[in-house]
Amino acid sequence: MHLVAMYDLLGKVYTDAVIQPIRKKNGFAALCRLIDRHTPCCRTAPIFIADRGFHAYNVFAHAIENGAFFVIWATDTKMRRLLGEGLPKGKTFDIRVTRHLTRSHSTIH
Repeated sequence: MHLVAMYDLLGKVYTDAVIQPIRKKNGFAALCRLIDRHTPCCRTAPIFIADRGFHAYNVFAHAIENGAFFVIWATDTKMRRLLGEGLPKGKTFDIRVTRHLTRSHSTIH
């Protein structure tokens, strides 16, 4: 079995989980389901914190569409692939990146 769980840091309790068969595990889909099912309390915007393996545009989009913030740890190589080569050289940084995603591979003239 593959388990992806949602944990409330302030309440110190697990609030939701997705269990998948190991042969059909998909961490991205599981985290997106958890984000979609999450109901914020007290009119606050949640912050989803995820470990390596959860960095994907679809996960980011689910968090943004649900009015949430996110922190997802990823290696430098994977972040450069997602965000581009123009990243600062320091160990930590906070930048805003804009990407336009399309399903088409055709060239626009």
